[in-house]
Amino acid sequence: MRTTVAILFAMLMLLSACAGSAPAPSKPAAPLEGTPWTLRDFAGNPPSARPVTLRFDSGTVSGSAPCNSVSASYTREGDGLRFGPISRSK
Repeated sequence: MRTTVAILFAMLMLLSACAGSAPAPSKPAAPLEGTPWTLRDFAGNPPSARPVTLRFDSGTVSGSAPCNSVSASYTREGDGLRFGPISRSK
């Protein structure tokens, strides 16, 4: 479980790190909701054979890692996100 939470936390940190930068003029920023987010390294490659993903829809975030799935409620607060209790399943 700690690995899943650590991966989720790393993905959230990567998403928040990108929030302050302006999108490139030729490519508009993807909306948070309805967009499948996939963790990538700096070269653009997935960290493992099975992707680590997050999806935000109607106040719920869900994701998957190589071994587990996670879900939680979330709310937007200005430029940030606040997450409710995280549940996981194998």
